Amino acid sequence: MSEGTRAENRMRARRGWKWWLSRALIFIFGLPIVLLIAGFIFETIASRSDWDRYPPPGKLVDVGGYKLHLYCTGNRQAGSPTVILEAGGGNASPDWALVQPEIAKVTRVSLI
Repeated sequence: MSEGTRAENRMRARRGWKWWLSRALIFIFGLPIVLLIAGFIFETIASRSDWDRYPPPGKLVDVGGYKLHLYCTGNRQAGSPTVILEAGGGNASPDWALVQPEIAKVTRVSLI
C-alpha cells in the first residue's frame, strides 16, 4: 500500500460522531433551504409564463396613482344601475366568474 492510501484510511478511521453529526446537520438544514430557493425560482418563472399565456380580461385603470383591474360586461339600459362586484376579504376576482355573466344578462356589471 502506498503512503497516500494509508493516510486516507487513517483519516476515515478517525472520523468520529462529531464529524457525522456535523454532516447530518448540514444535510438536515441545507436541503430544505435549497428546496425553498428552487421552489421560489420555479414559482416565479411559472407565474410570469402564465401571466403571458393567460392575461386577465378587462383593463388596468389608474386610480390616484394605483392601478385597478376593471372588467365590465353587459349592456347598460336606460334606468338600470351598474352592478359593481368586488373581490374582497382575501378572495380573488375569479370567485365571481359564475355570478357576473348572469347579472350581465340584465344590466351592466363591473368586476373590480
